[in-house]
Amino acid sequence: MGVTMLWAPLRSIFRRDSLRAGQVASWLQVGPALDGPGYLRLRLQGVTHVVDLRDERCDDPDEMDGLGLRWRRLGIAEADAPTPRQIADLVRWLDAEADEVPNASLYLHGAAGRGRTATVAIALLMHQDATLEDAERRVLAVWPAASLNEAQRAFLGGLAASLARAVAAPDVADVSAAGDG
Repeated sequence: MGVTMLWAPLRSIFRRDSLRAGQVASWLQVGPALDGPGYLRLRLQGVTHVVDLRDERCDDPDEMDGLGLRWRRLGIAEADAPTPRQIADLVRWLDAEADEVPNASLYLHGAAGRGRTATVAIALLMHQDATLEDAERRVLAVWPAASLNEAQRAFLGGLAASLARAVAAPDVADVSAAGDG
């Protein structure tokens, strides 16, 4: 009887439905919102950060803290695209966290992990110099449930254009650092 009681919590942690995630990059996993055992399993697998994209509800910050997960909520209404500011803020936070946490690994999720999750994952990959097409291909390869709507596709197209302009027009600081030449 004691052994059964011991194994019951472990079974809940490792059962198939407690974790459904797709590994997009060494530092990025995507999927749906999980239950407590699912987040524990992620933590045991080395995930250090969780970003909840749901606007309609959110993970329990105390539970995330108790699991040793650094957590952030980036509320995006269901079926909406993020704003450019939300992505910029998230990129800044992740950059700062990467300085503090060696080998940081992110789990990114919405409710089901299809629209918002795929959109933000693609945007993050684009900020790591992936093209829109390559980023979308990488997300869909590991998370075929991903499905972008017109607004999300329009956002990503605008982001691709913005990132291309930023690459084509170097900062004044970059030009002045080059010297007279």
